[in-house]
Amino acid sequence: MRALLIMLCLFSLPVLARAQITRRFYNPNQIVLRNVSNQTVSFTVRPANSASQTSITSWTTLSLAPKEMKVLPGRGLEQVIILKTANQRAFTYRLIPGKTYEIFWSTPRSVFDIALAK
Repeated sequence: MRALLIMLCLFSLPVLARAQITRRFYNPNQIVLRNVSNQTVSFTVRPANSASQTSITSWTTLSLAPKEMKVLPGRGLEQVIILKTANQRAFTYRLIPGKTYEIFWSTPRSVFDIALAK
């Protein structure tokens, strides 16, 4: 019985740790970006209303290494993100606070793309 209890505790620790990490990053005023590709991706962000008083007050260029996560301090405001392709074609997306987004490589389109995390 004791061995069963110890095994149960050992198997539940990773689940509890993952729940703590997820809870730590959730904030309804912030936007979380995750690079789920195997390449570094660079992008540009700014508040959707550029006249707003946020910590990212104008266009800011950022990058994410493979599997890296970054939190944008949106202060409850939408952010605009621009992903550029190798031939400098730009794709613009609007990001909503309190959401987590994944940046990934879209093979059919041959571009980095972004979607809500599952």
